[in-house]
Amino acid sequence: MAISKARLIRVNQNGKFRYCMPGGNLPAEPKAASVAETDGKAFPQLAGVALPVQEAATQEDIKTETVADIVQSLPSFTETQADNLILPSLHMANRELRRAKNHVQKWERVCAALRELNKHRDIVRQITDSSRRVVSEK
Repeated sequence: MAISKARLIRVNQNGKFRYCMPGGNLPAEPKAASVAETDGKAFPQLAGVALPVQEAATQEDIKTETVADIVQSLPSFTETQADNLILPSLHMANRELRRAKNHVQKWERVCAALRELNKHRDIVRQITDSSRRVVSEK
């Protein structure tokens, strides 16, 4: 749905599909993929996607570039690490969700322990006072 309305563009890179935002929100410093990294395969023509246009004063200044050249020069298509323009994989999202749930369980145990300690404040205070007396006597 988002691809058909041109909210996202899908690019095949080394057999993996990357979803990126169209437009000028891409990082400025390009990293071009070599022919060895792409196995000599050209990127598919993206239908209905506006490619970045270079402003030029005269017709001679305009470079004739193929879609593959433009796509390879954009870091969001060529970089291997995920950033805010490339959606994470489902596996990575599930892994982060498991980590977050585990973290929540640890904090729930801490809260339960603190509730129990707060129920017996007077005993905890007596223990800390007696330990202070022992330290001061030494």
